[in-house]
Amino acid sequence: RNKVIITIIVLGVFASLMYSIFSPKPDVVISIAVVNDYWNEERINKLSLELSDCLGLYEGKQEVQIDDTYFLKETGMGNAVANTQRLVARFAAGDINILIADKAKFDEFAANKTFMKVTEALTEDVSYKNRLTSNGYGISLKDSKLLKELESIQDELVLGILSNVPDEDYEYISKTIKYILQKS
Repeated sequence: RNKVIITIIVLGVFASLMYSIFSPKPDVVISIAVVNDYWNEERINKLSLELSDCLGLYEGKQEVQIDDTYFLKETGMGNAVANTQRLVARFAAGDINILIADKAKFDEFAANKTFMKVTEALTEDVSYKNRLTSNGYGISLKDSKLLKELESIQDELVLGILSNVPDEDYEYISKTIKYILQKS
């Protein structure tokens, strides 16, 4: 009797593990990396859901990902180098569409040709032109209501579009930025 119970438990754990490994993962449609800022986790989740709704994503099949774990300032804990390497690796892999960073770090990335000009990717109906910064590579989010809601710790953040974004992502990027600017 004990052998049967143990066998059932082992099979249940094995089946659950196999399901977790082989079940389809949602396709990340928009991935936003936040550099040198920490946001309220609950509000990040709410923003992800709002963006998913705005973009008309299929729940469980497509998702918006917002990652604010890229703190690249030296804090004495030695994690700045590791976070920089992780971020650059994700840039190279094309895993990030939009980057939001403090002005100094954004300008550093922009000097290395990390971003495309905002006008190359966005449709004309997005009103951002009065917020362009960093030689047209970024959009300033200074005094943004959305960032205040997210409990941002920075005075000014700049939003940019990665230069290696595939053309088919432009529509999602345009809608995402339009939503962010409307909430600002």
